[in-house]
Amino acid sequence: MGHISLAAGLTALVVITVSAVNEEATEARPESQIDRVQDQMALALAHHERGNPNEARDALESALLMDPDYAPALTLMEEYRHRGPQAK
Repeated sequence: MGHISLAAGLTALVVITVSAVNEEATEARPESQIDRVQDQMALALAHHERGNPNEARDALESALLMDPDYAPALTLMEEYRHRGPQAK
C-alpha cells in the first residue's frame, strides 16, 4: 500500500528532469532534435510501462544516439543494465 511502481517513479523522474533541463537544452540543440529525443523517450516509457523491454530499449538507444547526455534516457537505460540480458 502506498508503493509507487517503478514505471510511475521513472515517469515522474523524467517529467521533472525534462522540465528542469528544457531551457538549457533549447539553447544547446535545435528545437526539432529536442522534440525527437523527447518523443523517443516518451515511446521508451510507454513500452517500458507495457512490459516491452526490447522496444523500450530500442527507443532509449535512439534517444541516446541523438543526445548521449540526455539524463532521463540514461536513467531508464540503467534500469535495463541492472536487469541483465532479459531485455535484448
